[in-house]
Amino acid sequence: MYITEAERGESMEEEEGFVFEVTHPKKGDVLFASDSSLWQMDAILNHRPGDDYPYRQGYRRAGKILTEWIAANRHGVDFLVYPICHAYRHFVELTLKRLISVGSSLAERELNAKESSLLNGSHNLQELWKVFKTIAGEVETETGIDPPPEEHIAGIEDYIKQLHAVDAGSFTFRYPLTKKGEASAGDLQRVNLVRFSEHMESLCNYLEGYDSYYCELVDLRHEMLSEYSPDYF
Repeated sequence: MYITEAERGESMEEEEGFVFEVTHPKKGDVLFASDSSLWQMDAILNHRPGDDYPYRQGYRRAGKILTEWIAANRHGVDFLVYPICHAYRHFVELTLKRLISVGSSLAERELNAKESSLLNGSHNLQELWKVFKTIAGEVETETGIDPPPEEHIAGIEDYIKQLHAVDAGSFTFRYPLTKKGEASAGDLQRVNLVRFSEHMESLCNYLEGYDSYYCELVDLRHEMLSEYSPDYF
């Protein structure tokens, strides 16, 4: 919702204990800067190079927080559907790519050309899932861990299939029209955002479960290697 100074009758808006100044853009204003007077709102970006955790969590939390706001305020649904759906979808994409990378290391094998291409330049969730599913099986063979129940895998595949059907190229919820000039959302008419968020949180939790377990396996491998390093003897 756009609010002008005339509509509000003032140039300051207070929310959640912070004061936001509403003015016109001025030449010389610095967009990406720190502000010690409002240090609580300073976001830290200088994480470890290549660390995707803040990105993944940021998109997932954005989807969840926006959905909770809609549920509490009962308006904005027709506008916030786009960032909510895109945020959740992007979390899934980033997480699948991470799982492929970590999983291939645990399976002790290099990605082939097609897999590398998907990892580095594709938004195709269905293809990314197929690659990860193969690698997950290799990790299970390599480590001796039991695979998840078949019904769980079937559920994940169904969710990803639906996401892919609606948004095959991470385009639908970012632009109103495709490159061909057609409606990006196709025949999709309605989305219940609370139910969508509930289902996506289930998928996110499961994928994060994979990630947490893979991290434990990586840590365990590092511990074992450190024990048997040349320095150890």
